[in-house]
Amino acid sequence: MVHYITSPENLALVKELCEIKDIGLEYTTNIKDIKLFANTELSKLAHVKYFVIDISCLQNSEKEIYDIICGMEYMTHARIIVIAIGRTANDNFIQALVNKGVCNIVLSKQKETAQIEMSKCLSSDGRGKQDILPDNTSPFAPEQASEINQPVKVNTPEYKKKELPILDKAMITIGICGVEPHVGATHHAMAITSYLGSLKYKACYLESNIHGDIQKMMDTYKDSHKMVHEDGGIDWGGVMLYHDYSFLDILNLGYQFYVYDFGTCRDITSQEFMSKDIKILVSGSKGWEFYNYNKVIENMANVSGLYTIMNFSVPSDRDDLSWEGLEDTTLFAEFAPSPFENTLNYPVYEKILSSYIKVPSTHSQGNKMKLTKRLWGRN
Repeated sequence: MVHYITSPENLALVKELCEIKDIGLEYTTNIKDIKLFANTELSKLAHVKYFVIDISCLQNSEKEIYDIICGMEYMTHARIIVIAIGRTANDNFIQALVNKGVCNIVLSKQKETAQIEMSKCLSSDGRGKQDILPDNTSPFAPEQASEINQPVKVNTPEYKKKELPILDKAMITIGICGVEPHVGATHHAMAITSYLGSLKYKACYLESNIHGDIQKMMDTYKDSHKMVHEDGGIDWGGVMLYHDYSFLDILNLGYQFYVYDFGTCRDITSQEFMSKDIKILVSGSKGWEFYNYNKVIENMANVSGLYTIMNFSVPSDRDDLSWEGLEDTTLFAEFAPSPFENTLNYPVYEKILSSYIKVPSTHSQGNKMKLTKRLWGRN
């Protein structure tokens, strides 16, 4: 028996195959919350051999979908099949599922190919990890074509016109993503939230990826559960972190700045990233890191509100690490192990946020003096 969670538009994909293979089919086309389904309906469906989940019909976040699908692997003996039409094998959501052993995934946009993939998922062996081969066609997760995605001419940058400060905007969104894993996107997202708090702005950090770093922090530190507020936020030394949240609930809390940690470019579509007021790419300067940075920036060099924070750079190499026309928006971070306590990179964050914040002169100058001392090696 197949139990298919889908939308009316995608019903035929599985229905036709079940008729051909003479497999019984149950389906629902009104499930929007996979978490609610797992908590209330799963225990009633012990007769089901295959759960087929079309993620396009769900309103949950990717993290919630990932957590529930992984949980279902332990809660039922049925095979879990995921339909993720249009996604690619190398985006982090798909790779995270594959790494958890969830390999029965349908990706193809082409109907015939999708049916072949589904047929394999319904076979006795199913699809294996070797059946899902990564490609490297785009630095972001796939999406519908838009003007943002069109490549630009790198050598003749179109300079952005100067905009007036937007100091009085009620809600400001900041999107941060790394060009590859482990280049410091989460660090800077937390540090920017901390910096805004030091200026008395109400800001929060939103874990908008499936990496689970906040939960890992909670599991590492003793008594961290005492930091959790009733709204689900975690007060980490005065910095509010959210990792399991409804944005509508957080919206009602009146934050002035929402800092989105998108993980890596592969975790999100370019539309998600571009929709934020301030967009920050985080990269390293090693050859393999800069290679991935080039792949991303060549499609976005003219985008307004885009900044790059470059980590791990040698001062003598910095001129070579800035693209022509992007020197003013390419900033170099100093080594600052703690995102919550170290102020060395406050001048970097101040420059990025200058149109949206007011900085007391003593606050700004004090941190620049610390930065100068570090550069010149004085005590």
